[in-house]
Amino acid sequence: MIPQTKCVPWMNAEVSTLTDKSGAGYDGTRGSTATWGDNSLGGKNLVFAGDANSKVEYGDIQNAYSVSIWVALSDTTEVLWQHATGAGNGAVATAGTIAYTGWDNCFVNGTDTNTVTTALSLITVVSSTPVDCTAFTIGELNNVHLTGTVYGWAVYEYQVTLEQHTQEYEAHKNDY
Repeated sequence: MIPQTKCVPWMNAEVSTLTDKSGAGYDGTRGSTATWGDNSLGGKNLVFAGDANSKVEYGDIQNAYSVSIWVALSDTTEVLWQHATGAGNGAVATAGTIAYTGWDNCFVNGTDTNTVTTALSLITVVSSTPVDCTAFTIGELNNVHLTGTVYGWAVYEYQVTLEQHTQEYEAHKNDY
């Protein structure tokens, strides 16, 4: 089990249920148009088509302090995820700027910034207080859907530091 982590999917099999490899038991259900692709190291990624069936739904995963996602967006205006019901409770990129309602800060590719491009990016949002994640869905926010490729994600029960984010980015930036 990965300590203090949940919703870390096994990205190595073409299945509709993404089993949580953290051991926390939060399995996700892949929508029918979120299709499997192969990454350069022989692993899997999910290609999101931008429609209502292109998402991974978890439902209620309780609270979180950080969420990270490895993603290559099709455009600099894209939805990333929803963490709770209600308008805007999630993360979205608009013209390359990530808005992250309910969170305190954002890191992208080892930098304290909320600017993103269409290149492969590690995006992490953090909070010093628990964020309600009772409707957690990757690839959807307010019925708007992601178009892009996702290589993995994780939800943390602690506030990830910039140093931890940078270490993750440097360790895996060439893995996909």
